[in-house]
Amino acid sequence: MIMIRQGGVVMDSSAQVNLLLSSDRWNEFLKSTALGLQLNLTLVFPGADHHIQVPGECPVCHETYPSLTSSDIAAALKNTNNYLGEFTSDSGLAAVVMPLRDGLLVIARECACTMGSCGQPLPDRTIIAHKLLVSFQAALGECFVGGKRAVELSTLRHMNQIVLSLFQGEGDALQRSFDLVLSALVILLDARASWLECRGEGGTSLQVKGDRPAVESYLKDDQGPAVSFDINTGSTRGRLGVFAPADQEQAKALLPQMAQECVIVFEVARLFKLLHSRLAQVLGSIGSAVVLVDRYGCVTYANKAAEQLLGRPALTLIGKPHADIPAPWTRFIKSDMGGQVTGRMDPVGQGTEMRWVDWQLSPLGEDGTALGWLILAEDRTDFTRWQNAAREAERLYTTTTMVGKLAHELRNPLSAASGLLQLVGRKREPDKVKGYVDLIMRELERVTRLLNEFLLLGRPADMAPEPLDLAAFLHELTPLLEGEAAGTGVKIIIDMEETPPVAADPGQLTQVVLNLTRNAVEAAPGDGLVEIALRANQDGAALSFCDSGPGLTSGVMEKLFRPFFTTKERGTGLGLPVVQAIVHNHGGRVTATNAPGGGALFTVILPVCAETGSGSAKIDVLIAVADKMVCYPAEQALRASGYNVLSADGTADALLLADRYEPAMLLLDQYGLDENDLVNIQKAWPLVYILIIGEPRKQGDTACLNFIPRPLDAAGLVGKVDLVLGPGICRN
Repeated sequence: MIMIRQGGVVMDSSAQVNLLLSSDRWNEFLKSTALGLQLNLTLVFPGADHHIQVPGECPVCHETYPSLTSSDIAAALKNTNNYLGEFTSDSGLAAVVMPLRDGLLVIARECACTMGSCGQPLPDRTIIAHKLLVSFQAALGECFVGGKRAVELSTLRHMNQIVLSLFQGEGDALQRSFDLVLSALVILLDARASWLECRGEGGTSLQVKGDRPAVESYLKDDQGPAVSFDINTGSTRGRLGVFAPADQEQAKALLPQMAQECVIVFEVARLFKLLHSRLAQVLGSIGSAVVLVDRYGCVTYANKAAEQLLGRPALTLIGKPHADIPAPWTRFIKSDMGGQVTGRMDPVGQGTEMRWVDWQLSPLGEDGTALGWLILAEDRTDFTRWQNAAREAERLYTTTTMVGKLAHELRNPLSAASGLLQLVGRKREPDKVKGYVDLIMRELERVTRLLNEFLLLGRPADMAPEPLDLAAFLHELTPLLEGEAAGTGVKIIIDMEETPPVAADPGQLTQVVLNLTRNAVEAAPGDGLVEIALRANQDGAALSFCDSGPGLTSGVMEKLFRPFFTTKERGTGLGLPVVQAIVHNHGGRVTATNAPGGGALFTVILPVCAETGSGSAKIDVLIAVADKMVCYPAEQALRASGYNVLSADGTADALLLADRYEPAMLLLDQYGLDENDLVNIQKAWPLVYILIIGEPRKQGDTACLNFIPRPLDAAGLVGKVDLVLGPGICRN
């Protein structure tokens, strides 16, 4: 406990807090801060029986703020380990807690009617309130213990611009700003009252904090212990003053600085007034489309950019129902007042006139009733076309490169076959002709194998997975494996242990095993050795192929899985890429390295088939994204991080897998996704975590859905999955 000595008497922190909470000056400043920032502020002292909550009702909708419950206080105390702790109160209001001095806590809430309409979110406004309250708590604390009061001007500087910027020149922003200034003066100067008198075109106004009769009496006969300072902004003249300050010299030093703050507020307010008077000119000059819709759903304003975007003159838009405009925001304009709605890369118009826009819909209203809507839209069509062109160019480049290499590989056997056919036509000896025919058939078989592997590389065949016992599977393949080594002198040793079953297609997995075995046999010397081992590990089932050959150089290892790269004289360079494609299609991974004892070591990791009550295989992430430029990088990044991943060609294809797989996370693309898709997904997988590539289009989206921005960042995606599932593999 903190102990403070006051005039020979020791005062602990709880006694000092009690003095603070009983101070009328402090409570007035607390209320002014809450009203200025449109917050409900509650001061809590752990262990105390009571706390202070101001204001009692929302100044906008006049609904009473619910009192904090004991569980709310407990949640606040639990979150005080962080500088800024966020939680949801029992009443459903978002809340933020921050520590003040001497163990005191401030809890800030906002009314549901002001959510998303205050310019700054709740945490940011809470930080502003915290800075002000800490400074004035320190000032009052020094007063209580008898020391010289410190004037904390650093937190007062630009206080009023902050308030004005938060509420963008609303009608009562001036009053809230000056109320905060006057409350600060009463506290800092230990005065009975403070006032601001203004004389302008609209007449004379007087705003008082504290003893109003004493101020009015002073202004009437100019008699009494008061200090004042004149304000002149050109259009407004006035006087800022304090009545009966504890130290008049200190008041004379402070008032000019606070008067300057008031001048700045007046000037900012004047700019807002000028802006409103020339609003049409300002809106017409900006590059974004601006559309205003009234409470009846009719368009009342459209600027030049909106005309260009919608392809219609403003005269044909104004007065027409908003529903006549084929736009993505139309369905969100309703009679009840909702929150702000946004969208990205959504279509506007039809056919060749279709444009792509980023847009924002904001309700305009008061007392919870929508009086209209403001639509801001930015034309992103050129960017979208550039992006699509870049994707097509990349696809074309990739396709051209692959086809070029394939044509080169096909030319050799076809040229050989063509030459042999010419020889066949010239020869009459049956024995020689038969030899040429055998060579031709071998070259044509090579062409057929090359084309089959190329097609399989482009899109692995649809799987027909089934629970597969790898030990029994390898035992069945033993004759084929022995056939790979027949006549080479290479010995094959198979070392197996029991592993959990994997979900695999036996035909495709046979191709993987035979391909890797063939490579190992060809790499081993004439009397060499190939070891095939099956082991269970934390990632699933590991199937390894190790040869006794010279191993892999670093240059070769980097290029192994690139299509058409080969170290063999007659190799196609497609074997290993096909192996990788098949293994990835099974949710596994394949690695290549050098064995400790020498030779190359290829290892295939396949996830085990974890069965659910319905017989579905559990996987970590199901990627339901049709755009391969997004799907493939996401798939590679997650698999490289150890996750069991399966890909589907969009949401519809993903739902076809519902009876076979149970994912922990589902990755979707916002493009083309509608509410029916989400309903069907949640029916198929009630417990799945849904992650959407895109951004929330309306405020409620964030309550049940999770988003990751576009363009997709692979590192950010992995971090998000780590946060939800935890690092590792198949945490279902």
